[in-house]
Amino acid sequence: MLTARTYTALTNIFLILAVTSLGLAFYSYQKDLGGQAIPSDESNVNVDYKTQMTNFNTMILNLDTQISELRAINSPSRNTISQIIQAQLAAQKPSAQLVQLEDERMRLQSMINRSQEASLVGSFFYTYSRSEYSILDGVYLNTGLTVALLANVTFTFYSQPNGQGIVLCSITYLLGDVAGQAASILGRIVCGTGTTSVGSVVFQFKWS
Repeated sequence: MLTARTYTALTNIFLILAVTSLGLAFYSYQKDLGGQAIPSDESNVNVDYKTQMTNFNTMILNLDTQISELRAINSPSRNTISQIIQAQLAAQKPSAQLVQLEDERMRLQSMINRSQEASLVGSFFYTYSRSEYSILDGVYLNTGLTVALLANVTFTFYSQPNGQGIVLCSITYLLGDVAGQAASILGRIVCGTGTTSVGSVVFQFKWS
């Protein structure tokens, strides 16, 4: 028979084994969890994770908005640069047009000046008859607005057409002052005599 002391000793051993078995079971349970420490409040972890994700998404949206704004700013900048270049090109065109207009103005001014200046023109008939070289008649005109002072005309008779060949005779006739826009008639003028036929007659006006 078991004595009371023996029974007590067995009971203590049984308790020790039971406690040891519970400790091993608890260790085994922690090992199955992969060695990860379990927080005391798992719901707080989920809340923090969701908050961080929300913050990241908000940052991404803000960056997208900033990129869109930069693109919007950059696009008008390129348009502005293009408009400036076009404006500069357009500004050069009027400059070329102004140069052309200035050239045209100078040309017209030159024409006006020439029209104001004295300019003598004329038309004459000549003849060679009985060995005499002469101007039968003619008309001359000052096309300018200015008086042609001390004007004269020189006639030269040539033996060949177009002022070629030998000079048969030459004479200068004084016209005097010829008013602007005035036409005058020239009478018969005898240049000289000779036996060679006349090929052409050239005349030239001079005035002050």
